[in-house]
This record gives sequence, C-alpha cells and structure tokens, in this order.
Amino acid sequence: MKEQGGGNIINISSVMAFRGSLEEAHPAVPYNSTKAAINLLTMNLAVKLAPHHIRVNAIAPGFFHTDMMAYIDKPEFKPIRDAMVNEIPLRRVGEMDDIKGVAVFLASPASAFMTGHIMVVDGGLIAK
Repeated sequence: MKEQGGGNIINISSVMAFRGSLEEAHPAVPYNSTKAAINLLTMNLAVKLAPHHIRVNAIAPGFFHTDMMAYIDKPEFKPIRDAMVNEIPLRRVGEMDDIKGVAVFLASPASAFMTGHIMVVDGGLIAK
C-alpha cells in the first residue's frame, strides 16, 4: 500500500470488545480480549500508517446471523436468544445487509477523513 500511495484497511472486531460476558456457549474471555486487541491494533496502525495515506478502521458488529452464532437458533437455546434480543434496543439480531453499507462506506472516499475509528453496528446494544 505504501508503494501505491495509500490504501484502506478495514478490520473486523466485535461489540464484545467493549463488555464483559457471562455467556457459557463460547469461550468469551479469549474472544472478547482478542477483539479488544483488534481495536487497539486498529488505532495504533491508524496513527502509524497515516503518513503513508493508509487509513485503518474497524467494524464492531453486535449479534448477527453468522456461522458462529448459528447455535442460538436451536430450540434449546431459545431462552438465551430471547434474552439476548431483549438486550438489543432494536429488538432483533443483525442481518448481513445491516453491515454491508458500513463496509462500503469505510472503503469509499466518503470516509476519507476517518482513520482509527471503530464503527459499532449492534442495534444499540452498547448504547445502553
């Protein structure tokens, strides 16, 4: 990217980087910690690479329908899913269409003055 005069890096973090978790279904402590590390990596690289016209931002999704979260739709996890959705102010789990526009925005000239930013897409979860 330096040789071509600049570029754009978009890291993927998670809202779990901003909160603790009692969730039993996956190893929350290492997951949350590594996502928090991605946030700091994003900010540090943004500062380091800015002189080379390389922007570095991240997207921190909330609860989305993904392979990792597929278990939550199983009948035995319905109470957990219902509790999770009730914590989200928009009262639903995210879909891929909810995040595509954010990625396009960060990759476009419309975000040319943004670097080191973590864009949270979570239905308002961490706003509470």
